[in-house]
Amino acid sequence: MPTGSKPIPLRIRLPYADPESFAVGWKDRLTSGGVFIATKSPKPIGTKIAFEFLLSDGSKILRGTGAVAHITDKPESGVTIRFSALD
Repeated sequence: MPTGSKPIPLRIRLPYADPESFAVGWKDRLTSGGVFIATKSPKPIGTKIAFEFLLSDGSKILRGTGAVAHITDKPESGVTIRFSALD
C-alpha cells in the first residue's frame, strides 16, 4: 500500500464496561508499541489503519493510527498494528 494513502477506518466495540476490564481482557494483545487484532480478513503489511476501540457503552477507550506490521494465521488469524499516533 502506498505510504501516502488514506488510513482504513477500523472501529471495534468491546464487551468491557470500564478501562480496568479492558486492561485485563486485552493484556496479552496490547503493548506500548502496538496491538494484535484478530481478523479473518487481514490487510497487507504496511496498510495504514485509523482505529478506535469502544467500551460496551460506546465510550472511547483507545484511538489512534498505525500500520499493519505483522500478519499471523496460527493460532489465531489476525494482524499486529504498530502505533504511529495515539489519542
